[in-house]
Amino acid sequence: MSSLLPTPKLNSLTLVSQTQDFWQDFNPTTILNLAVIFFLKLAMVGFLIFVGFKLIKLLTYSVKKLLEKHQVNPTLIPFLATLINLGGKALILITAGSILGLTSTSVAALIGAMGLALGLALQGALANFAGGVLILALKPFGVGDYIQVDDGKGQEGKVKEIQIFYTHLATLDNKTIIIPNGNIMKTTIINFSHENKRRLEIRFKLDHQVDLTKAKEIALKLAKADERVLAEPEPAVYVLNIDEYGVDLSIRAWVKRQELFKVKTSLIEKIKAEFDMAKIKLAKPSLNKTSE
Repeated sequence: MSSLLPTPKLNSLTLVSQTQDFWQDFNPTTILNLAVIFFLKLAMVGFLIFVGFKLIKLLTYSVKKLLEKHQVNPTLIPFLATLINLGGKALILITAGSILGLTSTSVAALIGAMGLALGLALQGALANFAGGVLILALKPFGVGDYIQVDDGKGQEGKVKEIQIFYTHLATLDNKTIIIPNGNIMKTTIINFSHENKRRLEIRFKLDHQVDLTKAKEIALKLAKADERVLAEPEPAVYVLNIDEYGVDLSIRAWVKRQELFKVKTSLIEKIKAEFDMAKIKLAKPSLNKTSE
């Protein structure tokens, strides 16, 4: 069987001849020219990326200012700016690849392969991007709204910015909370700013011996006397519960949403002062209740 296969015969004269042909065809000038061209292309690519990224940054800034000048929805502005920034940089990188000799087919194949790899590696980022698109489309909240994200951590704050992947909240003590958009769209969102008016509630636990009728009259009178409290629906006072520890009194009133905190704290101080003057005592803390 082995005899049927041709066996290559090494001829030393042939090898010498091929080596001589190679060195005869070798042209140092051609190699040098190719090296110079390659390094020139590298320099062009570096210059293109440096200048291009600077121009993209300037363009993004200009677009943001233009949109703000024309009073475009502030929720859209950071999202569009991020898209312009990323899209512009991607276009520059594709152009740089073309300068280095990559054909459009090669670039498309490379982008496809990178997209598949990144898609598998960055599933969370893609979910956040989809969440950002849904926030802009469905508008459960906007920039300036005060929201709470019920994700088990009770995170809440005023919406500062909605970016392509994350939403930024500012807390009352001026901290910044950055929440992935994907997480936001998977949970319950409480928007405290959606309605123009809000109902406040103040609770007092009173002693069993107090005159409930008098306590209710004082609380209702003070609520109606505050000009910031809306006439409709009218304020009301209820006895919510009576237990071994005392009587639960609830004062409810409707106010404009931006005045809720100020009105609530003001009424608490006024009602407590009037209760003290009228000898209406609050329930004393129970040691048994505390120990429980």
